[in-house]
Amino acid sequence: MVSFAPLDADAVVFLSEETGIDFRSADFSRPDWFCASARNEHGAVVGALAVEFITWFDAHFSVAIADPACLSWRVLHAVFTAIFSVAKRITATIDPTNRRAIEQAFKLGFEVEGYLKLGLDGTRDAYVLGMTKETCRWLKPLPRASLARRAASKGITHGQNA
Repeated sequence: MVSFAPLDADAVVFLSEETGIDFRSADFSRPDWFCASARNEHGAVVGALAVEFITWFDAHFSVAIADPACLSWRVLHAVFTAIFSVAKRITATIDPTNRRAIEQAFKLGFEVEGYLKLGLDGTRDAYVLGMTKETCRWLKPLPRASLARRAASKGITHGQNA
């Protein structure tokens, strides 16, 4: 289940551990944060997203995903639609040794933009990745053929509610 709300303590710990960035002092209830978390059927956090709107045009993106199943096209469409309704670009800074986070960022559509000395907590270097509204594939409508295939795979036929 995905929830769009300030991160609770479990989600903050999960995001901090997975990204290697300490988010425990962040106030996710402030209006310049956009957050989402996902839990499995046992209530364990399997995904956490924290986006901070740094300027009127730039949002800083941090995400940790343990179970890719929580990232449906609809969730990603909603997340990126919400972010790009405010920001012109999204920036992600990732520790160069965090291969999993780098792979996840590439799968989401981020592109490498540079290298930032001491860009994480002022103590570690970071890759800088970015995305703009024009390059975000999650804003495009899902092709109707894909919708039909998905419905058919779930046993839904024409005339039934999804």
